Amino acid sequence: MKNLSCNLLLTCDQTILSKDNKISLIGIFDQIFVPSIPTNHPKLSLVGIVIGDAYADHTLTVAITDPTGKKLFPDQNISINLGVTGRSNLVADFINLPITSAGLITFTLLSAKTELSKTILTITQITPPTKNRVIN
Repeated sequence: MKNLSCNLLLTCDQTILSKDNKISLIGIFDQIFVPSIPTNHPKLSLVGIVIGDAYADHTLTVAITDPTGKKLFPDQNISINLGVTGRSNLVADFINLPITSAGLITFTLLSAKTELSKTILTITQITPPTKNRVIN
């Protein structure tokens, strides 16, 4: 049995899945700038490519934690089948992601409590300009 692994895990604005299971990613990002905290990010997709034994079924878990280690969402379980090639796209959409503090939000992909991969989203609070700017 081949070890289960994830060779890509990232966040983006949107994914499109074609009829033949090709995935298109729109707006890949790893940081969010916000004027105030707390706030919510309206929508993001977590995308991964999972590799293992052909035709194997797996239930994976996505855990999302804030800079203090507190969970921002309940863990999300995702069922996948790796198919004939032993590969599968994983897409998880998150609506209204709570942003409770500046720092690093960690998305961890787990299989039976074993970490397969993780990706970091940096949250930066910015100060809005005090004057109206004119751009020519």
